[in-house]
Amino acid sequence: NRVVTMMGRKFEKVQNARKALAYNKRVSMLGKQIQAGFAGVGFIINVFSDNGNRASQEVNSVVRKTRGCKMASSGSIVFQFSKRGRLAVSAVLDEEGIIDLAIDAGIDEVEVVEPDYFIDDDSVKVVVLVEPTALSAMQGALLEAGHSCTSRLAMVPNAAVEVTEEEMEINLAAIGAIEECDDVDSVEHNMAIIPS
Repeated sequence: NRVVTMMGRKFEKVQNARKALAYNKRVSMLGKQIQAGFAGVGFIINVFSDNGNRASQEVNSVVRKTRGCKMASSGSIVFQFSKRGRLAVSAVLDEEGIIDLAIDAGIDEVEVVEPDYFIDDDSVKVVVLVEPTALSAMQGALLEAGHSCTSRLAMVPNAAVEVTEEEMEINLAAIGAIEECDDVDSVEHNMAIIPS
């Protein structure tokens, strides 16, 4: 009987250790924002990693290798952005129709903007910005009206920074290189894109 009790306790400890390990693996993935930029343009680099130091070092290495691009101290760029709910809609809708849907969903504040072809694919016809707390309600209203859309929380620039073509090319190269980093989820910027 004593052997069974010992084995039972040992089994229970093993099970508890397994549960703790599984919990730690889930919790250890953390989100982090890294800030960088070039020529007055700010990048907010969203990282999702199990090792924040490794991710920071990798991004820092890529930024240093990009001509003129520099890391920024925490908080020095984020104030130039606002956190918004961003819905990319794959239907041609006018601003009035979107506002009507928002009002019906109980949403007070809505902004309709052109798609950002640096982020959005060709199927996106209009982008709707709402407060983060209204994102789910607005997506529900659009889907209920039969309009397909994708949604996410985004850092939307308060104002676009004008750059020269050369500065734009350097910034685009930096953004592309940063997005190639394993732990980088997205790179948001406040650069005005010069049409080609």
